[in-house]
Amino acid sequence: LQAGTTIISAQSEGRVGGATLQVRLVPVGMVTVSLASNTITAGATTSATAMVRDSLGAVATGRALVWSSANTAVATVNASGVVTGVQPGTTIVLATSEGVFGNATVTVVPIPVASITLAVGNVGLAAGATTTIVPTLRSAAGAPLTGRQVNYSVSAPGVASVSASGMVTGLSLGSAVVTATSEGRSANLVVQVRAPLQPWIMRDSVAVIELNSVYDAHPAPDPVNWPNMRVQPAAWNMQLLLPELEKIVVPTNYDFVLIFNLREIPAWINSGTRYMLPAQNLGINNSLTFARPPQWSRLRSAPHMNWIDFFDTTAVTISPQTPSTMAHEIGHFWGVYTSNISCGSLNRLTEWVRGTHFTACLAAISSHWTYLWTRPEGGGILPSGASSQRFNEFDLYAMGLMGYNEVRTVTHMVREDRIPTNTAPIYPITIDSLIAPMIASGANFCTGNCRRIPDTDPSAQSMRALVVIVKGADEMITESRRRTALELARTFGAYWNNATFGRSTLSLELFKKP
Repeated sequence: LQAGTTIISAQSEGRVGGATLQVRLVPVGMVTVSLASNTITAGATTSATAMVRDSLGAVATGRALVWSSANTAVATVNASGVVTGVQPGTTIVLATSEGVFGNATVTVVPIPVASITLAVGNVGLAAGATTTIVPTLRSAAGAPLTGRQVNYSVSAPGVASVSASGMVTGLSLGSAVVTATSEGRSANLVVQVRAPLQPWIMRDSVAVIELNSVYDAHPAPDPVNWPNMRVQPAAWNMQLLLPELEKIVVPTNYDFVLIFNLREIPAWINSGTRYMLPAQNLGINNSLTFARPPQWSRLRSAPHMNWIDFFDTTAVTISPQTPSTMAHEIGHFWGVYTSNISCGSLNRLTEWVRGTHFTACLAAISSHWTYLWTRPEGGGILPSGASSQRFNEFDLYAMGLMGYNEVRTVTHMVREDRIPTNTAPIYPITIDSLIAPMIASGANFCTGNCRRIPDTDPSAQSMRALVVIVKGADEMITESRRRTALELARTFGAYWNNATFGRSTLSLELFKKP
């Protein structure tokens, strides 16, 4: 009936005799393995089942099974027979019972490409110049995918060519569409090929890059969302502009490149492209930074200052910007977020101060991290809406101009709500209370004690910025605009020195000949 031991007894005329009988299971003769699906994607699962038969061919139940995978780098299997794909490839899933095994083959295929996007949708390219397409492939779940074949084609081979690696070369004046395709998904890049750029200097003072249109180096406005400037594209193509500047300036001289234009681009004044991380451990998940070109060994960022007329203090038809705006955008280089998530809580301190939202952007050392200082001098230049002419001590700590031991004695007061009222709660903020959420968020947001490394930064004590005007062929640099640029250069150094408590100099230069 079943495996085990029993005694067989017999009785006759009062006498009893017996013998021990051991019943053994019929040995396992065969194991057959089947899979619910023989093909799965990486990260997906399928179920394996095993049919065990004894040496007589009968189904044998209750036999112990041991599951294993011949190549766990491709797929794993647990004690219940659940197979999980790890990476593309083929392996064998085995079930062993009493030394007899059966197997089935499982193939792990790549996760399908659901979307492909390009870093930019259009690019201006001089004839003879090149640029490289950088595609981003994602799964249906939004996860980035790597190692996939991407094929490229071009609509007008006489205007531009594209290599198998995605390098686009301008051939002749005109427009062409380059298409990147992977696994049936595609994305387009509009290439405008124009005459070579001619960077030049106006009266030995203003560095100028002239294009057919500024939109050769800047995304065109989004008419659907106009006039909401906050959602307009606002990214200059620095891969295009920096090599042109190298023709007329010494790139190793500058920490910042401030870009102005001659007509309002319907996008926000912003901190522009940032290069390198400003500190080692003030938030590992920084806002996006780009590889710094080796020729620009000092370059930190390229703030986009938009229409130079904004800074004309004599203008009566527009609200003029001030040096504070320029300092604000330069200062964003040191603004370190603890998270790349949406900053929806940025304007409310309730969650952050009470310690229930550790990854809120309010844990940033700087960069718009609160509107609600109770006194103007507390807010500094970085918070939006602040009227202060100076950064605050926490900003200087992020910039490396004040050390931790000096800043730890500073306390500022902030209100809980965005709109200050007499009844809104007020909280004391110290550098330690700013760092605390980063520590609580774990190693994904900072390392060690989350203090600035290095504590101070001598390279921030003396810096230089270059003013550049990017213009279209039909735009003119009027004398008033040139005077505006000269005035900014003349006055900004003193403004910056005061804004940093006298701890840093930043000379705003219009042009220095090689």
